[in-house]
Amino acid sequence: MSVAAGVLLGGLAGEARRQQSLKAYAIVVIAYVGAVGGLFVWSGMSLDPWVIPLVISFLLVFVLWLPKKKKAPPPPAED
Repeated sequence: MSVAAGVLLGGLAGEARRQQSLKAYAIVVIAYVGAVGGLFVWSGMSLDPWVIPLVISFLLVFVLWLPKKKKAPPPPAED
């Protein structure tokens, strides 16, 4: 459950960063707080079983979602 939440939140955060939208960042923060709160209650008020998978999967997907810099093609040679 925590890995799925981390993947979803990482994808949302990566998309928000790609868009550079304040509204998208706010949605990610609200979703992250909601997921952490939901998992906290679901796990019986314990942080042990799910914090590490959530954080690792979030960071992994967030980094993979970042746009890659594309090399600009060289200008055409003028003869």
